[in-house]
Amino acid sequence: MKKITLYDPIPDMIPDPLPLPTELLAIASLLDKDYEIRIFDFRSDKKEVVEHAKDSICFGLTCLTGLQISDGLEVAKAVREANPKIPIVWGGWHPSLLPEQTIQNEYVDIIVRGQGERTFYELVQALEKGKSLKDINGISYKKSGKIFHNPDRSLEDLNNFPRLPYYLIDVNRYI
Repeated sequence: MKKITLYDPIPDMIPDPLPLPTELLAIASLLDKDYEIRIFDFRSDKKEVVEHAKDSICFGLTCLTGLQISDGLEVAKAVREANPKIPIVWGGWHPSLLPEQTIQNEYVDIIVRGQGERTFYELVQALEKGKSLKDINGISYKKSGKIFHNPDRSLEDLNNFPRLPYYLIDVNRYI
């Protein structure tokens, strides 16, 4: 089964209890039946994250502005070193609000801007099949050293998506 590796970086302040990674569960919701999806967070063994990502279709992470960026970059760098060809996909508030700044980093290949469920689904399908990314609304990406910003994707009613696949995480780690 094809694999997808997702990562939730360390927040600026670590609340107790730690909030569930709902944004990663949301983007996994359309894909979890057809792919082996692993969701890691900053408490995970980084070597395990890198190992799982080695033969994944892509490595995705979410981040807010702040400490999550540096933690995300550190893990993305380790993933890239282990697998130089893996697409590294960033999403969340920071990349959505500052896509031009974010996409310029060498450890960012693709940005999912805004609501990510449908966009990430289409992106994974395109990456798996080796198709062009030019028709996927809601992404920014690099190709041959050039940066492209596709049109925004319209918001979609959350009722159009499956329930969050909570079984992908150990909920007890967040309680």
